[in-house]
Amino acid sequence: SYEAPVSFVEQFNSTGDADRFAQDYIEYIRAFIEPPLRVSFTEHADLDRLVSEVFERIERLIRNHPDRYEYHYIGIAALLTLCDGA
Repeated sequence: SYEAPVSFVEQFNSTGDADRFAQDYIEYIRAFIEPPLRVSFTEHADLDRLVSEVFERIERLIRNHPDRYEYHYIGIAALLTLCDGA
């Protein structure tokens, strides 16, 4: 396994700018959390507002306590082989 550098984490570690860290973190996670969130709440009366509120709350939590929301990109490598008769 290995840990790959993450640009917004490296920037935060060098600047300590919690506002920027929270904004960048939200942009990153929103890319893969927003679609299933929207699908899960399709019947909600004001879906856009709900989604905005969810990400605003997450951003506020990260900004207020960045030490609680560390992010590490860990890569795992595996070699698979095909064995005859298996």
